[in-house]
Amino acid sequence: MEKNMIEAFDAVMAQPRCIISIGEVKRYMARPGSALHNDFHAKARLWERTKGGDSNYFVIATTTNIDEVDPDILEYGLFERNLKPEIPNYDARREVLTTVTGETVLGDDVNLDEVARLTHGFVPAKIAFIVKKAKQLAIKNFSDEDDVKIHGAEIKAAFLARDVEALEPLRYNMRPKAP
Repeated sequence: MEKNMIEAFDAVMAQPRCIISIGEVKRYMARPGSALHNDFHAKARLWERTKGGDSNYFVIATTTNIDEVDPDILEYGLFERNLKPEIPNYDARREVLTTVTGETVLGDDVNLDEVARLTHGFVPAKIAFIVKKAKQLAIKNFSDEDDVKIHGAEIKAAFLARDVEALEPLRYNMRPKAP
């Protein structure tokens, strides 16, 4: 994985001008000691390739949890700015839920006020993921997509799915290493 990432990075940087986007940077540059930390040297290799002030590239990296990113990567100078969006308060989360559920029919056992309370600390993308996953689960229970109704069980399952998917990078790190 590191080799592919470095090769891709080198190929892009060979272009006259480029924008490099690294999604979910914590997967590649996790804080030492965290569950996501790996033995890759991507952060040092990327820093090595970008030091020198070449202005022909622009690196954008995103993450849902800056606390899981190795703080050294932020100090190396690879990233000039750290923009941290505000975590929405209860009212904003409730508004996000209203927007993302849209015209979706909700079962009587779904209380968006309660879901908004349970999503404390979630960014809007995570809230939207919960609703999308719940709708996907609900579709399995209906033959006609127009009749889909999200129930509390699907909301609970979507929260569990979010947790399971968050653990997915661990599968790679937990594989036995070749001798």
